[in-house]
Amino acid sequence: MLCGSVYYFFLPAPERLNGPADLVLSQEFSLNWGKSHNQQFCSIKEEGGKSKKEELPMKALKYIALLILSTVFLLSGINKLLAPENFAENLRNYQMFTPWMIKLAVVFLPWAEILCGLGLLIPPLRKPSALILIFMNLFFIGVLSIALMKGVKAPCGCFGSLSKEISLQAISRDLIFLSLAVFIYLN
Repeated sequence: MLCGSVYYFFLPAPERLNGPADLVLSQEFSLNWGKSHNQQFCSIKEEGGKSKKEELPMKALKYIALLILSTVFLLSGINKLLAPENFAENLRNYQMFTPWMIKLAVVFLPWAEILCGLGLLIPPLRKPSALILIFMNLFFIGVLSIALMKGVKAPCGCFGSLSKEISLQAISRDLIFLSLAVFIYLN
């Protein structure tokens, strides 16, 4: 209301009667006028069309997703790095990896998770890190699903020594991480 009243007095007389569709303030912003229940309102719009108010919740969601995913993968990688024997044993329990695959995973997977977790916090590395996490989560979901169908009763190894048994809950958790990574990649 105040925004509409202040700018009302700065408009030429004919535009005061009809109300302007868009009053350009600068090249970056425009003032959008309209009527709703006989009240004037205004909102600052970027040239792209979205108002700042519309973007705020999306940015907040993005940063929450970044913090959650970054924290999860940093903790996961650090736990695996601190207890490599435990992680290797968890991988053996899956009964689908060869010894050289287990050695490779024990050496590279914790570092990949840590680097991707850190990469999410650095804007130029955000999209590549999110893309890598998408593929990692797809792989984790596939492996957990196969192990669950085979009836493997062992810790999943997802968080090193803090891992719980392979279950639908672990798959659901990875689906959430996958959706967060996709959300970050697309935004």
